[in-house]
Amino acid sequence: MIPLLGFLGSNEVCAENLRDRMVKGTRVEWIARNHKRGSFYFAPLVTNELALTCRLEIQFFRREPAGALILQGGDIDNRVKTLFDALRVPEETQVKNMRPAEDETPFFCLLQDDILVTGFSVNTERLLEPLAEGEKPTDVALTIQVVIHTTLASETEAFDRLKPA
Repeated sequence: MIPLLGFLGSNEVCAENLRDRMVKGTRVEWIARNHKRGSFYFAPLVTNELALTCRLEIQFFRREPAGALILQGGDIDNRVKTLFDALRVPEETQVKNMRPAEDETPFFCLLQDDILVTGFSVNTERLLEPLAEGEKPTDVALTIQVVIHTTLASETEAFDRLKPA
């Protein structure tokens, strides 16, 4: 561990000067600083830092006939993997030449990594709504219930992990 005064470069730093040099921020900002990818600061809800995991209960509405588990848009296991990838902080290369919009800082997402999903269930249903302008027959609608669990004895213990040392 690096001593704070040595890290700041002076052994005679007064309290006011030290306070000016300290980084301040909300818990969301602290989380986002730890998950910077390219120009984006991601703020995942389920993280190792908070000692959280989750289970997903997915309702998958599609336009294929009953009994036909995904005929046109790909098989269900590939679609679920694509969904999990969309819920997590992306790899650096996935956002390489992209810039966040003004309202995307921080960019909120569900998962730090999809390894934090401890279980999931998928039920498919028929989507009965007619195609809207711009929609394709392979488009789907999802309803996802997220059940979050802590791996620590208490939730307070999880939030204490984010406090600066």
